[in-house]
Amino acid sequence: MTYHYTDEQLNNVNWNYSVYSVNKTFVKNYNEKARKNGEKEIQYITPTPQNKNEKNIIYTQDGQRFQVVATKTDKETGFDGMAVAPIVNGKPDYQSVAIIAAGTDPNNKTENPAWNGIVSRDFQSAIDGKLSGLSPQYKILDKFVKEVKDDPRYQVTHLSGYSQGSYVLKAGAKYGIPVTTFNSWFKYESLTKKEKDFLTKHPDLYRDYRKIDDEVVKWNDGNHPGLYYNKDHKLDDSIKIYWVDGTSHKIEDWKFDKKTGRVINENGQVLASQSTQAVLDTVRVMTQFKDLKKKLSAGGLSRSEQIFLDSVQGTALGSAIAAAAQMGADQIASLAQNCQAQAEELWAGIDFTRYQHLSPAEVEAAFAAEGVTRASLVEEFQVHSEAVKDKAASLAGDFADLSGRLQQGMEQVLATDQKMAREFQVWKDQM
Repeated sequence: MTYHYTDEQLNNVNWNYSVYSVNKTFVKNYNEKARKNGEKEIQYITPTPQNKNEKNIIYTQDGQRFQVVATKTDKETGFDGMAVAPIVNGKPDYQSVAIIAAGTDPNNKTENPAWNGIVSRDFQSAIDGKLSGLSPQYKILDKFVKEVKDDPRYQVTHLSGYSQGSYVLKAGAKYGIPVTTFNSWFKYESLTKKEKDFLTKHPDLYRDYRKIDDEVVKWNDGNHPGLYYNKDHKLDDSIKIYWVDGTSHKIEDWKFDKKTGRVINENGQVLASQSTQAVLDTVRVMTQFKDLKKKLSAGGLSRSEQIFLDSVQGTALGSAIAAAAQMGADQIASLAQNCQAQAEELWAGIDFTRYQHLSPAEVEAAFAAEGVTRASLVEEFQVHSEAVKDKAASLAGDFADLSGRLQQGMEQVLATDQKMAREFQVWKDQM
């Protein structure tokens, strides 16, 4: 089972009713204020709810449900985090777990406050992160990620954080897990050389969404994430930041495409390409592959185990290439349709009647003499764009056929060896 987290879902699980609510003090403070203002109260988030004021199911705005499988709070640093699994066909998908790190709660001044109770410990950690380059909460997040990863029941496939919690970018680079962050209070200088290398080689695995004039992040890096990165004060070209106009630091102020759930900019354009999903799917399968290979290799690989591992690699790469090719073909088809419409609109916008001393036919003939005709502007482009579209569709079909033949070949092998088929099913279940 493969689950695709949307940007909107990952944004929603970073809200106050979600990851912030794993902290009882946050819930208490929030609800006291909500009662005074006549607003809706929130529930405490825990994997094992005991009463109506507690829950372990979170709904995102698109109606998707997630089950909370683990939480972590740390009074020493102010860290709050949780791990969730999407509920698919009525059951939690434990092979698609996402870990979320909460942003800063400046109002919790009762749990280990700083400056004699003047500021929250969470706020102090954010300041420490600005001064040292990395929030002290990161070490807790790192332990939490490892705990969930090491639990044989779960497969961690995504990390997400907001504001100070964007240090999940470092954990993603360390463990090779895809990451999505919002309003990042994070300095890339905190990455080790190995983490930087991984990040620059795998830019499609990370979506760092920021506002150009973020009114809070400006106090961390002036809204220039490369400010402290190196002597040139700029990030490597391969590290991609997705920028949107705006000043708001609120997690609720992001806009999403209704169809895909991806972040959109002020013009309604989707920022991150959908084709990156094929990359994420491949990383997910290959991560599972590496974990299982490690387990199977402990006592040496049998012939069946080696065949299984080879088949996983082959089918994973085959399906990823096919998916990427199909996404590319779909995007080309959409682009061709839009450009053809624009070309037609351009030709229709030429007014041959506006010239006083020439008839419309004479004006059109003058344009044609210079090579400006409907055939050159519209029809020739339509023919060219249709050819490109057809070629992309043909390539997508070829890759889909290749992927199908890889899968069919493996099924034929298993059809003649029932023992191996049973073993394969056991290993698949482990993945």
